[in-house]
Amino acid sequence: MKKICLLFILLPNFCISQVNLKLGLKAYYPFSGNAKDESGNNNHPVFNNARLAADRFGNPRSAYHFDGASTYMKILNSPSLNTSNKLSLCAWVRPQGFYSGKCHGNSIIMKGDTDYLTGNYLMRFDDNAYTNGNNCYGTVDKAHQNFYGLAMTPSPGYSPYIKPNQWYSVILTHDGNRVKLYIDCKLVAVNPQQGATFSNSYDLFLGRLNDGSFPYWFNGDMDEVRIYDRVLNTDEVNTLGGCSVATPCTNWLNTPGNFSYATIGDLDVPGNQLTIEAVYNRTKPLSDGLYPGFLVSKHTDASNDNYSLFPNGCAITTTNGYKETFENCAIKLNKTYHVAMVYNGSFLKFYRNGFLHSQVACTGKLILNNLQATIAQYAGGGGANRQFLGQINEVRIWNVARTQAQLKAYMNTSLPNPTTTPGLLGYYTFDNLLNKQGNTAFNAKLNGAATINATNRNCVFVADSCDVIPAKTSEKPQYVKRKAKEKKDKDIVKPKKVNAKPDSLNEMNPLFVSKEPVELSPGVIKLLTFDTEKEIVLEERKKDLVKEIAVDTDSISITLYDNAEIDGDSITLIYNDKILTTHQRLTDKPLTFWIKIAPGNSRNELVMYAENQGSIPPNTALMIIYDGNKRYEINIKSTEKTNGSVSFRLRE
Repeated sequence: MKKICLLFILLPNFCISQVNLKLGLKAYYPFSGNAKDESGNNNHPVFNNARLAADRFGNPRSAYHFDGASTYMKILNSPSLNTSNKLSLCAWVRPQGFYSGKCHGNSIIMKGDTDYLTGNYLMRFDDNAYTNGNNCYGTVDKAHQNFYGLAMTPSPGYSPYIKPNQWYSVILTHDGNRVKLYIDCKLVAVNPQQGATFSNSYDLFLGRLNDGSFPYWFNGDMDEVRIYDRVLNTDEVNTLGGCSVATPCTNWLNTPGNFSYATIGDLDVPGNQLTIEAVYNRTKPLSDGLYPGFLVSKHTDASNDNYSLFPNGCAITTTNGYKETFENCAIKLNKTYHVAMVYNGSFLKFYRNGFLHSQVACTGKLILNNLQATIAQYAGGGGANRQFLGQINEVRIWNVARTQAQLKAYMNTSLPNPTTTPGLLGYYTFDNLLNKQGNTAFNAKLNGAATINATNRNCVFVADSCDVIPAKTSEKPQYVKRKAKEKKDKDIVKPKKVNAKPDSLNEMNPLFVSKEPVELSPGVIKLLTFDTEKEIVLEERKKDLVKEIAVDTDSISITLYDNAEIDGDSITLIYNDKILTTHQRLTDKPLTFWIKIAPGNSRNELVMYAENQGSIPPNTALMIIYDGNKRYEINIKSTEKTNGSVSFRLRE
């Protein structure tokens, strides 16, 4: 399914005309629980024995796994699968093995039953480039594989080479003159097209070549396969690849002072499903320094809150009462964020930059009111101490509960085809005041000193979770705690200063305080606790080294979060064959500890062992490492067969 990768530095692109992912789309396989073509051209597979699998964010039944020996999909030839000399092929793939048969090919997309036929098109990977075209005359080189199509890099190929079990965005574009190959948004090869056209009578195959002598079986996972009869532009390549482009950030709503805001009419969201999104850059605090203001509001107090989204949290009122939930680390001034509130009938959730920061149990139908939905202020602009000061863009109001993957997909770029997107009620990018969903009854109106087409001078978007991880987090940020009648200033609780670093080892390191690490021996591990001795059985598993980091200090802090939906992941942490802790749940709250780094060539290896896979496998975590003033962020995962690991080396 379509999603955007995390933890890359991105620049938002808010120009709708540059991205239209439905234009020229001839086949589209999002693999959302089935293999149907969602382009509208009915290019459904007539044969499919691949099995549904988790996508690159761990969402179950959202990709397909091909076993590299017998599984594939066959789509019958049709006029919509043939084009003249313009073509784009797109796929997300996760190779898990390399075909070792003759010529070593691994076929992702192929229309044509053998190579060199007129009208063929293909997407493939193998060791052709590294072996300088001699891949048919030796054993497979699994360490030097490249993706290619009609575009291929000269020997020894591009680097880094393909790593097993890693997801890649692969896009090939053909404009009639040149063929371009993009890997994870990066242009890695450009070749002459040499008059190639893309029309033939052969069927389309995913996961193999329809040739008994050269089957080129694909071993791995595949997702988001798209075929276009046109050339995708750079913005579209970046959108599909989970990146974005450096475009001027000049179409923002600017609200520089009190009572500057935009109203959009009496836009209620009824029922028990809701999503509100916004992108913002807060440039200065209010004079009282307590409230961050409101991004989108249709409420005046806790009795009538149809929805209210603020930079650091959100709130609603249902037939069962008022609920609010907040961030788990503070925002910074002059930094661009995407935030979203989602109510699904069971929970109210607050997301920042695609990360679930918090959620609270919530049921009932949303309370409706007759207030003017307002951007950058209280509903109707009712409070000086509720003013948001800064720039806002990409405001979206939905009557559906968007998933985390859907939020990530467009958190740093505009929505394609907003007039036909199900569940979208209001959509605002501030090159003008129109509701780009199409319902003109909810066009925006400016008030006070608010202006559109303003420049956000800090539009660099970093899809991170927190800029600084505090030693301890509270249930709610102190500066936004309030009683039910939030309009009364006397209810505001003054902020408490939170140190970004601990005063002592014990404060940051509950793991070492309560549990004694002991030697790891094969099979059964004994972990001493205060009360009793327990036995923990750890299976023998392959280690997957995610990263090696050279550090400057001999003592570093490490913080772990669940980096996806909170789904019950439980882990054991092992450092240099010693257990640090066990039965630790990964949540949106930080799990923080310190480790010592030995000098020289000493082994310094941290291993994450998955005790379970949670409800959404695999077991994934965001690891944040502080080495003095340096900060590293790593995505680490463990499965029933592999342990994710990170190694450290003390820089001399």
